[in-house]
Amino acid sequence: MGTDGEDLAGFLRELKERSGLSYGALAKQLHMSPSTVHRYCNSDAVATDFAPVEKIARRCGASREELLRLHRIWIVADEARRRAKAASANAQPGDPQDQKKDLRESQALQKSQDLQDLQESQDLQEPQDLPEPQEPQDLPEPQEPATPAPTVPRPRRRRWPLAAAAAAAIALIVAVTAAVTATTLWSSAPDAPPARDQLDARPRAPQAPLTADVDPYVWKDPCSQVYVVDQPPKVMPPPPSELEARGWVTALSGVPGGDMVIDVALQGIGDETVVLKALHVRTVGVSEPLAGNAYVMGVGCGGDARLQSLDINLDAARPRPVPVAGYQGDRFVPASDFPFKVSASDPQVLRITAHTRGRSVRWYLELEWSSGGRSGLLRLDDKGRPFTTSAAAKLPTYQFPLGASAWEPFQAG
Repeated sequence: MGTDGEDLAGFLRELKERSGLSYGALAKQLHMSPSTVHRYCNSDAVATDFAPVEKIARRCGASREELLRLHRIWIVADEARRRAKAASANAQPGDPQDQKKDLRESQALQKSQDLQDLQESQDLQEPQDLPEPQEPQDLPEPQEPATPAPTVPRPRRRRWPLAAAAAAAIALIVAVTAAVTATTLWSSAPDAPPARDQLDARPRAPQAPLTADVDPYVWKDPCSQVYVVDQPPKVMPPPPSELEARGWVTALSGVPGGDMVIDVALQGIGDETVVLKALHVRTVGVSEPLAGNAYVMGVGCGGDARLQSLDINLDAARPRPVPVAGYQGDRFVPASDFPFKVSASDPQVLRITAHTRGRSVRWYLELEWSSGGRSGLLRLDDKGRPFTTSAAAKLPTYQFPLGASAWEPFQAG
């Protein structure tokens, strides 16, 4: 494993040694195998997902600033792992048979490692894939009106009256005109699907030269984190930790109540620097606040410290990110606005806070970027689904005090 993997492993070892836990004791508390924890702490492997790395750090008592630093180190190490894997796949051995054998062995080894890492981060539940868009069907060709069958001649020759011939001609003209007009109106209608050749002719959006790791389950602190769940308190499980929030909320079909904190880790994937020009809020739908109860994730957290972030008021007519000063851990950080720059060796973490006080909002973000003469938009959402934030101020609110065995009505203070 390269230097990037050694930096990650060294930081994990430092946290483990500071905690005083052995590999066996740490693995038992995390429900992981001791060999896996040992591999991560000795640069024998880099986790394909940040979740198991974060679990180790949190169990060892890492602070929020240390978790942020650890996430940046993991991003660089994971990118180095991906590049090494790609370089190995692109290698050209002398014997084609040996090449196929090495590729099969490499894929089997990587699949085994990925499966083990996935099993150890079961708390991160993947949403179902969105359905593939259906190709528009070709419009039916307008049919020519049927030509009347010729009249069978009779023994006595008779001519059609002039009026009948004129009527037949007019009917033919009207039918053809109606068919052409209907086809034109259909093809020009705003909701009409474009023809297949038009789809092929449209320019394709350039592939974004950066990756985005979106975490919409970040807590400012347990006492300020509220989830709206349409379940009575007597059937609700105890509150989760921040690391387990995704699985807990997804299983209960809950959504953030009032406020939502999102971390977006961005990193370039090429040699060129990527300029992050702007962030746009796209609203998918607005409705009345969701029904249910508000459940507070913690009690007795102390004072309320404002986070340094890009703040979004979802109740505004046109929501937009506004940079605000605040704290990261115990350190005060001034407001910082676009543009930002990222590269493969210099990632950037954007913290976004969104809030609503009177409605339920489904929304997502679009990141505007440019690099090497190219530009485009990168969608940021919850693994293919829009974010959902619902007001919770008027809902019955419950808390789970320390040492309690059930949810109780919320008491401020």
